[in-house]
Amino acid sequence: MDQNFLKIKNLKKRLDKESFHVFFISNPIFEVISYLWINLLNIPEEKIILISLRSNFSGLFKLRYKYFQRTFFDRFCNKIKFDRYSKKITNWVEEQSNNYYVYCARLHPESEKLINQRNCSGHFYIEEGQISYSNKKIFDNLSEKLYLKKKLNKSYFAADKEYHFRKDALLFIGLDQKVFPQAESEKKVVLSDLNLLKKIYKPFLMGQKIIGLIPAPRRLEKIDFEKFLEKFLDIIPDSSYIKFHPGYQYSDSELRKIEVKINSKNKKNIKICSNKVILEIEMIFEKKILYGSKSSLETYAHLFGSEYKSIKIY
Repeated sequence: MDQNFLKIKNLKKRLDKESFHVFFISNPIFEVISYLWINLLNIPEEKIILISLRSNFSGLFKLRYKYFQRTFFDRFCNKIKFDRYSKKITNWVEEQSNNYYVYCARLHPESEKLINQRNCSGHFYIEEGQISYSNKKIFDNLSEKLYLKKKLNKSYFAADKEYHFRKDALLFIGLDQKVFPQAESEKKVVLSDLNLLKKIYKPFLMGQKIIGLIPAPRRLEKIDFEKFLEKFLDIIPDSSYIKFHPGYQYSDSELRKIEVKINSKNKKNIKICSNKVILEIEMIFEKKILYGSKSSLETYAHLFGSEYKSIKIY
């Protein structure tokens, strides 16, 4: 019998049917896997809470997404070591439900705050990208926590931190056997049936095979963006599409303005993908050729039979 089937069957017996399921949606692949998981477990719509950590989510779900704007006061409080933003999210969730499960990509402050509440019935990790495939240690909850907070989470960037996953998670969920390499095998579930995605997602890029990827903002912090863009546009072929990393908080209307600006300066016919475009699903429908620097999309290109051309600009 399929090991995934047994793990999910056993989990269903343990789940509290009255608890809500809170998903911290951090990027498109997390959103895709969350959708598959919800359908696999038949979680009722009224028991689902979707919290988007970015304002430019793709909207794969027909349910309402909740987005919390980070205010000036939130940022000020963070500087004096009070996480008002996470507290705000926790208070809101606990107004919706007395008990809940938390789904997150890693232990970012918003998810950890909620996981540590006594109303939390348990938590899950869902694949997000590069960190999910890195060889990060999975830590005990209490015994190493003080050390971890002081020594392992000093970096501003998530990829450079070590404290991301706890052993008391109920399951680690992903699309490939290589995901969460340090997780216990009995706690890892790999979702391989992606046919459902073809039923609920209408591809935007059929016939458009060449996609250029703008890297995460943090990778370009020390680089003049205009100069980077000029070099980037020289490399990618004419009539390419460009996909901005989800870290750029651009609305679709802002993306259209950028598209006009690019084409007014460049002789190539460049199109910019809408936030609703999920490249990971687009590659299931049709092979793509992706141009980009270091990105989790390289993993998914290989997984879904597409081609990834690595370019170095910064």
